[in-house]
Amino acid sequence: MAFSYTNSKGTTYYLHGRQVELNNDHQRTIYFFAKDQRDGVLDHVPDGWQVTEGRNALPVLSKANGGTRGSGAGGRGGGTGSSG
Repeated sequence: MAFSYTNSKGTTYYLHGRQVELNNDHQRTIYFFAKDQRDGVLDHVPDGWQVTEGRNALPVLSKANGGTRGSGAGGRGGGTGSSG
C-alpha cells in the first residue's frame, strides 16, 4: 500500500522516490509528492525523515531531527499521513 498524506485542505498526496545521477556520477535518491500514484511510489516514509506541511499546504519531506537546509517547510501540521 502506498504512503499517502492528506493535507489540511483535504487533498491526498502520495510519496515517491527516484534514483538520479548527479554531475559527479554519484547516485542520489530524490523524494517527491504527487496527487496520483506513479512509478516509484513508496510504502513508507524513509528512516530519519518526517512529513511536514508548508505554508501553501503542500507536503514536504524533511529531516526528522529538525535539521533543514534553507527555508521552506514551516512544520504547520494539520495533515494526516498513512500507509494504509
